[in-house]
Amino acid sequence: MNSAEASTPPDAPKAQKKQRGRPKKTSNPKGREASNPPASIGPSQQQAGWAALNGSPSKIAKLSETKQIQCPADPDEDPLFLIGRPPGKQAIPLELLHAAFGHFLDVACGRQGEAGPLEEQFLVDLTGAACQYFAEEIDRQTATKGLFEIYLGVLLPGLKVPEEPRTRGRHAMTDGSGCVNVKSQVVTQQVWPFIHLEWKNELGEGGGDPLIETLAYQYMHVWSSAAEHLGLPCLLVELYGVEMKISGVFNVGHRLAAETLAGPFLLQDRRHRERELRDMLLSFRALRETVAMLRQGYLDGSNLALLATPLPYPLVAANGSFRGASKLTKEEQHFDPMQARAAMFSAGVQPAGGGPLLPAKLLYKGSHVDGTHEVVKFTQRYGEELHLQLASRGLAPELRSCTPLSGGWLMVRMQFLGDGWQTLEALLREGPPEKIDLATAAVSRALQQLFDLPSQTFVWGDARPPNIMLSWEDGADVEPAVRFLDFDTAGVEGVAIVRVTLGPSLTVQMLQVLRAVHLPSCSPTVP
Repeated sequence: MNSAEASTPPDAPKAQKKQRGRPKKTSNPKGREASNPPASIGPSQQQAGWAALNGSPSKIAKLSETKQIQCPADPDEDPLFLIGRPPGKQAIPLELLHAAFGHFLDVACGRQGEAGPLEEQFLVDLTGAACQYFAEEIDRQTATKGLFEIYLGVLLPGLKVPEEPRTRGRHAMTDGSGCVNVKSQVVTQQVWPFIHLEWKNELGEGGGDPLIETLAYQYMHVWSSAAEHLGLPCLLVELYGVEMKISGVFNVGHRLAAETLAGPFLLQDRRHRERELRDMLLSFRALRETVAMLRQGYLDGSNLALLATPLPYPLVAANGSFRGASKLTKEEQHFDPMQARAAMFSAGVQPAGGGPLLPAKLLYKGSHVDGTHEVVKFTQRYGEELHLQLASRGLAPELRSCTPLSGGWLMVRMQFLGDGWQTLEALLREGPPEKIDLATAAVSRALQQLFDLPSQTFVWGDARPPNIMLSWEDGADVEPAVRFLDFDTAGVEGVAIVRVTLGPSLTVQMLQVLRAVHLPSCSPTVP
């Protein structure tokens, strides 16, 4: 939080201490526009990102400065920090970028058991300290930092980062950072942070956004290390008076993606609110375990490249079954254009024409090792049973796998329907009329089979023209082959859990047990 001529972390190697001693004074005043980084760092468009960081992180966190880097003059340029502000400007979920974030969410959501005595004692100690009133921010920091060090089992000294990419002049110091010293052939930098902590005294004292301030520290450290090609996962903890929030950060394409993983929590006596108390305790356990995971990963220098780069999906299959992947084009995608557009939003890309964010579909086209294409989809719910039942009757693409991932996601791999297939939506729009009549009859008969499936009652909420594929492989004068797609809102009635919208004008959704009354669109009659 403070600009300072900072010292090297105490656990740095001696050779590094000598090399990174007190820098020479420069005449560069605070607030001067930063010089461009060396040409080897990246294209000029990406160099502009650093140049936008004009001054210390605490200055950048002020609203006037934040708006400049988050709202570029060029509408085609992404903000420096992909945090969902402005709307639609965020990366794909962090848990799909790195397994550490998935582990955090699994623990925080209670999928890995409950919290224990360590978390309970930490909450008691932290609450007792945080609820005090302090005259200065440094007093609050002093009273609580040691509690984090004891609980996490790591030292949290300030980390010195340069404010400019090329000069050895002005530096800034984080409030507290857990770092390891790594010797690797991947990059020359040896000090890598796996957690940053940022304190603010009280809400009433003003000041900048602690998230933006901490992201500025991380961004400066990554770029000054010429490591912008690495992902470098890190946790961010914000403590603002009695409020606490935990976020994750990952470097994607010369931009920092950040997302709240837990909180904000009120560090006050919440014993009468059992659910809030459990959420806090589980989040503290997730923080402790994820810190240990990241720290150990960075300590293994030979594993730095693996740790610092994204998970093999969605760009490459996690199981290595296909060589590469790319977003489905408008002509190839199996879903309606609104969903494809939402997927582009989710990847931090602003498509022409815009469109709503929800529902965001992470849909990719992959090349299988045998040369065929397949569709790879990431979703948090999927009607695998219904898909398998329909595929066995030739009414859905072959379902090759439905693999659980950390963080509560599923990776669904299925057959890619390429040339010769079109959606019912396209046929209804473009004709000709004789084909529409044949398709209507074929789809009605296929939908009727949904009601004839044995043993269980399935509900499917997306039996819509964009999700019905047709192929006239045997000629135009016969009924087409039919394949159904998109089974996110499908499952066994009374068992599956789906999202149900509260109203047509609301984006807020709630979880409910799947009932036919919620999703009545599964009908043998084509709309």
